[in-house]
Amino acid sequence: MKAFRKKHKVLVAMGLDTSSRREMLSGIFRFVNLNANWSILYKQTDALDAATIKNAVRDGISGILASELSDKESYTALRECALPALVQRRPDFIGETTSANVVWVKTDNVNVGWRGAEYLQSIGNFASFAFVPPESPDAIWAKQRKEGFCSALRKKGIECQIFPGGSLPEWLSGLKLPAAVFCAYDYRALQVLSACMDIGLKIPSHLAILGVDNDELLCATASIPLSSISLDHEAFGFDMISMLSNALRGTSIMSGNIPLKNVGIAERESTKPPVPAAVLIRRALDYISQNATHGMTIQDLIRHLAVSERLLYLRFKELLNMTPGDAILDVKLQAAKKHLRQGRESFSIISATCGFNSRKHLSRAFKKRFGISMREYRTIHSPR
Repeated sequence: MKAFRKKHKVLVAMGLDTSSRREMLSGIFRFVNLNANWSILYKQTDALDAATIKNAVRDGISGILASELSDKESYTALRECALPALVQRRPDFIGETTSANVVWVKTDNVNVGWRGAEYLQSIGNFASFAFVPPESPDAIWAKQRKEGFCSALRKKGIECQIFPGGSLPEWLSGLKLPAAVFCAYDYRALQVLSACMDIGLKIPSHLAILGVDNDELLCATASIPLSSISLDHEAFGFDMISMLSNALRGTSIMSGNIPLKNVGIAERESTKPPVPAAVLIRRALDYISQNATHGMTIQDLIRHLAVSERLLYLRFKELLNMTPGDAILDVKLQAAKKHLRQGRESFSIISATCGFNSRKHLSRAFKKRFGISMREYRTIHSPR
């Protein structure tokens, strides 16, 4: 006879506001998908409150996973429910009190800071090093990252400057350049980047910026892509619920330590100067996208980039297999297509709006590029 396996229903209280938490949830749900006798009661919240705990207990949960607690009442409710509970962040408001059923999950954030210091020291000879904590600098994880970063630098006889709060641009302008700045997490790195651009500091020649978490949405799409320490949060979430699984089987959890796996560096332009040719093309395409429909010429582009015509054509051919004129025309034609789809403007108005010398010029270029006339295109794509 097949043995009956108890069904575990677990309350998971975790927000979706950061990539790290979303990845942790992915690891938690991967564990659940691999274990048929598990189910999740999910609450999208950054701080678990007492009412949610009590309601979940009435729903018959077996255990609890949470990012953090909202207040003392939530901690009291957690202790009183007597269910195994793992909480990622230990709050200051509970003091030194302990509870047999509550485990505070700890990660080696000190090692994250140490890794940041090692990397920044390896990429250049900086005149100063600095750490920018989060807006709430007393967060334990941030203190640990700062500790690891500063201690690694002290070991090499290097002093670390800490942002004390106040005006970020003013503080950054006072750093001895070139400087290396380690930020507690990626959003803070984005704020540092914005402040540097406001005061004219060049990235990375004046100041190198490194964040933590490798949030692709923030890092890869920033005006200057941000380098970041990459952490395997998905594996962390999987290990966290595995630890709860052990507790539900009756295994005593003496420590909530979960090592961070696959700590690496996602290197981007904020710490590593890009290839000069790529920079030239990026600046050229940015200028073209902003000015092509306003009558710009190749000579305007050459003056803006301060390069020779020969070099400009060479770089476009190497990297894009096209000419600067092709790129300008493409932006103008895409703008014309948009006007044709969205309105009933005359072809003469569209040609002038999109930077063509005449309607005839636009009509000829449009037919050559897309194989149909503007009238045919409008008939096909106009709203019914």
